[in-house]
Amino acid sequence: MVSKVSEWREKGWPIDGIGSQGHLEAGSTFPSSEGVAGAMKALCAVADECAITELDIKGAALVDYENAFKGCLDVENCVGITVWGVSDKDSWRASNTPLLFDANFTPKPAYDAVLGLL
Repeated sequence: MVSKVSEWREKGWPIDGIGSQGHLEAGSTFPSSEGVAGAMKALCAVADECAITELDIKGAALVDYENAFKGCLDVENCVGITVWGVSDKDSWRASNTPLLFDANFTPKPAYDAVLGLL
């Protein structure tokens, strides 16, 4: 994506921003939160603005949500993070408990970690 956006902008195509979907896996499996910081730095370097879109993380581990949020917060022109749903009950990945609230809308530890970062 970085290569293509760079190429298109050099041709004068009006690309102002990039949104990167974030359907991640907990822990060290791919795609994991460990690569978010590097990916966002690379994407944000070739566009005026960038954002993490559709963020959900299988297992919703606290450290993985922290990694993903820091990946955006640490880049000046990363302008937003969209979590892909509110409660696990309504997630397209419901059986993988990927969101910040459980099926009863009770905040998970990852929710508190995200609040601490913001």
